[in-house]
Amino acid sequence: MIESPIPPRAGIATPEHPRRNSLLLLALGFGLTFIHLFWYGSPWTAWLAGCCYAPFMVWLQEYSKRPFLAGWVFGLFYGIMNETWLGQFAAKYTGSTFVGCLMVFIIAGVWGCFYGFACWIRPKFRLLHNMSIFGMLIFLMEFGRMNVPQLEYPNCPIGEPLVVYPFVAVVLMSAYYCAFFVLIANGLIADRILAPTSRAPQKASFAKPALIFVSCFILVILLGLLRGKSSEKKIGIRVALGQLGTDLAYSDEDQKPSLIRAAANDLTSQAVAQHAEVLILPEGLAHFDVRPDTPFRLLPNMPVIFGAQHGRSPTYQAAYLWDGIGFSHTDKRQLVVMGEQVPFRNVIPWPKDLKLPDGDLINGTERHLLEPKPGVRIGTLICYESMFWKSSQEFADMQADLLAVISLDDWYMGTNGIPRLAICSQWRAVETHKWLVRVGSLGKTMIIDPSGRVVAEIPTGIRKLLVFDL
Repeated sequence: MIESPIPPRAGIATPEHPRRNSLLLLALGFGLTFIHLFWYGSPWTAWLAGCCYAPFMVWLQEYSKRPFLAGWVFGLFYGIMNETWLGQFAAKYTGSTFVGCLMVFIIAGVWGCFYGFACWIRPKFRLLHNMSIFGMLIFLMEFGRMNVPQLEYPNCPIGEPLVVYPFVAVVLMSAYYCAFFVLIANGLIADRILAPTSRAPQKASFAKPALIFVSCFILVILLGLLRGKSSEKKIGIRVALGQLGTDLAYSDEDQKPSLIRAAANDLTSQAVAQHAEVLILPEGLAHFDVRPDTPFRLLPNMPVIFGAQHGRSPTYQAAYLWDGIGFSHTDKRQLVVMGEQVPFRNVIPWPKDLKLPDGDLINGTERHLLEPKPGVRIGTLICYESMFWKSSQEFADMQADLLAVISLDDWYMGTNGIPRLAICSQWRAVETHKWLVRVGSLGKTMIIDPSGRVVAEIPTGIRKLLVFDL
């Protein structure tokens, strides 16, 4: 009996030009990923999340001879694309392009190891030859990494931009569930491309993962319904968000106090005139040893939340509330690498001409809700913390009525980090089912409802007060 030959792969792979086809697939994957991540948050490019992994998955199946190396390259590139904005920040902050590039490469290289391990496992289990199932494995690897101390960041960001479609955000409830379905969708596309040309096997190879995908999607919708509709009822407080319109990242250190004083005093006067019940200002407005002290005036009839550093050796980053009588505060736990904390400071001989901080800040232990008005409790996240779902969930578990993000995004102006930080805030609102307000010195300053929709926003780079009844 003569056996029929194995049907050729459809579409991409042809034996005549394997190297050329391999490069075309890589170029397609790089291009889709570049567009997806550099126009982060655009409704026109957010949908690319559903297909930008697929060319890489086809490439892994068709051309990769060394699974771990192939997966590492795959993860390395995606990591570099994700972390370019952090590299730009590090280069600007330290005055060294080399440090910025090194930081991105190290983070992306570690990230790539998880993809490499997933690809190394894949040939050992027949079930994982199905790319939609392999997409689930990638998600599990990412989710596992996110629960390892010091490897929590970067989060699994592939599904984050889909928050620009509120229905998707409400149904999927979390940036991580969103990433789960996006990876499966990419796997389904890859499976379709890789399906044999004969019709029967094609249906068999595509129908089962499609059924799994649809079943999981229906399950999540049902869970969302059980969770209940997003509550958009008013909390009962008139909030004023004060955007200073002053660059606090790169302005002269000697001039900062006077710049802060002029802007904050002006915004405080406006808040009083508009009968606000609390004024929320950005982080980085004061630095004191023990007793709270600010360069701007504090009035007995205007509660103010602002960010400050306190203590010396150790020094903490915190959010302070002036309630008209005294102060209360909550500390920051997630610190910015190379900005607030230098890794392996005592091991790596960092060049002295780099503008690294003299001493590391310390992860705080004081976590409290701030109560500017009786019965209204605010969980305050400080800048970088808004990228971690655990930080916002901690305050939600403490029964916060409202979440606030006070930020100093001035460091990231001119990078695609700005929309990413804003999108993370939107997801924290969705995941915790809470209203969230966000304020930065130059922006972004906005009000976000529990469905992740931005209901009010002011332009970046100007001094302005945003008042909203919550």
